[in-house]
Amino acid sequence: MKKLNRPPVPASDLPLAPPHGWIIALTPVLMAISLTFLFGSIWTALQPQLADHLLLPSLGIAALLCFILLVHSTFMLTRARSWCIPTLTGLASLTVVLYPVTIIYLFLHDALNAGGIEITGLSAALLALVIYRSRRMQAFYQYYQRAWEILRQTGKTISGPGH
Repeated sequence: MKKLNRPPVPASDLPLAPPHGWIIALTPVLMAISLTFLFGSIWTALQPQLADHLLLPSLGIAALLCFILLVHSTFMLTRARSWCIPTLTGLASLTVVLYPVTIIYLFLHDALNAGGIEITGLSAALLALVIYRSRRMQAFYQYYQRAWEILRQTGKTISGPGH
């Protein structure tokens, strides 16, 4: 591994835990709830057409890809990757846009029961979007960016037990 000639970064002022960590930990949970409700609502809306077409596997694959994107992007956010916040913000924005379309479709086809699940999912997606765009998320990202910079400069690695 090539050593970089950078000035050392003092690690003494880096807090032990990231700022606002509990709020950031709540955001993927909100998005998981929102995506689950969204794909459930889409499945309800398309259920009459699902018997004759390949929409069910396509919907399942789309749901799986969204969940993989959510989990991977959230994990890579703790590795200070710059593409994570725009990706998570885009996923939350797409979810917020798809909810009204789904609600309108369900309403027009008399399949919207009470709309509680859709409103709950939309609220969770909106809250996640607000958190992803907040200063707290930027402070969280900057904490990990600084921590990884210190690790790279000192040449230390993170090992598991017994190493």
